[in-house]
Amino acid sequence: MTYFTNKARASTAYKCIDAYIDKERTLCRTVETLFVCRQTKERSYFSICFRITME
Repeated sequence: MTYFTNKARASTAYKCIDAYIDKERTLCRTVETLFVCRQTKERSYFSICFRITME
């Protein structure tokens, strides 16, 4: 898991989980979740980033 700090708010970060999918492409937008997609030769590689609050 990787945490990406948000420059807008120091108390906010993104908790990311890496995963693979078989489809060629993925819809990379939701309301509460950010999908970061990267293409590979065989599969689409993506990270599911949940917004969390750091205390």
